[in-house]
Amino acid sequence: MFGTLCGRVKIANSEIISTPETLTLGYQPLWSYDEESKWPGYRCKIGGRRQSPIDIKTKNVIEDFNKLYIKNGPLVFKGYDGVLVTGINNGHTIQFSTEGEEAMHPQLRGGPLDSTYRLEQLHFHWMSEHAINGVKYPMEIHFVHVRSDLTVFDALSRKDGLAIVAVFCKVESNLDDPPEQTKQLMEYIPRLKNTGDRISGVFLDMRYLIRQVESNLDDPPEQTKQLMEYIPRLKNTGDRISGVFLDMRKWLSPDRVSYYTYSGSLTSPKCNEAVTWIIFTAPLSISETQYQSISNAGYGGRNSRTLQNLSRHVVYCPPKTKIRIPQFITFFEDFFKTVKILFKNITTSLVTGLAGHYSSRDNIL
Repeated sequence: MFGTLCGRVKIANSEIISTPETLTLGYQPLWSYDEESKWPGYRCKIGGRRQSPIDIKTKNVIEDFNKLYIKNGPLVFKGYDGVLVTGINNGHTIQFSTEGEEAMHPQLRGGPLDSTYRLEQLHFHWMSEHAINGVKYPMEIHFVHVRSDLTVFDALSRKDGLAIVAVFCKVESNLDDPPEQTKQLMEYIPRLKNTGDRISGVFLDMRYLIRQVESNLDDPPEQTKQLMEYIPRLKNTGDRISGVFLDMRKWLSPDRVSYYTYSGSLTSPKCNEAVTWIIFTAPLSISETQYQSISNAGYGGRNSRTLQNLSRHVVYCPPKTKIRIPQFITFFEDFFKTVKILFKNITTSLVTGLAGHYSSRDNIL
């Protein structure tokens, strides 16, 4: 994930978007997805114990009956209606950042989160960054939240500093019209085609950006139209739209139970291991037109990080049923499963590292 997490810093009348994730100067990217080995940041270069994205193997996911990780009830989204945002093409993606006082930003709590988090921005990746059982989706949306009691810079050094909600998108080629719930957002995308393009003062209903869309697409919901109207205005690097209101409630699912969650990292420089990932299992349906509108803007190719090796990654999901197995049984089952997964991931990581070491040694010799 990437984007302007922290505020903009104006120097000599030129705006520097200075963040550890998207380092840009004059909207010219200082790093590239084609050269991940050259990314700035210690963790980007040598890896770590909780790097993201990962391939989630559903057979290894722990259904968290005993609240080992998901300790705080259901996810709660507050204030996602009428969100004032600025849209920008930053050279890597189209991004919508929240405006105004931080206390007024939409908030997220519950689930695996021990604190309340404020929404800072959302942006797009294609292909998806995460995979499920080796399969990727055409697109992945990231909702980036910062712990409410922390600044962005402080959050980047804390294991629980950030919470990112990820929504997969599937392309429905048989849709004559774009799904209605995506239209509000998509109307802005064409205005952010080029790096540096920006729109401000946009209000979004973000509820439907993370909703689980019903399989019946004969009568698609109406709400996606608003955002999609802006996409053509963000076609080029530097394009910007300000003062846009988006009602994000329309993109939220009324059933916010089905998701995967784990402790991971940012997926762009500086790859800080500061993220609690919440990845909804049900994809959002978008039309081929909407997909092309986003992915064909001037970003210079793909914008997804390579899948990372597993190490200390343990993925959880909320219980799928209210029928509980006796706790003394499930506790030990979950405990031994966690230990097994950790041992397997660490062993795989060590083997991979040794193989790379001897391969490099042979090349030198």
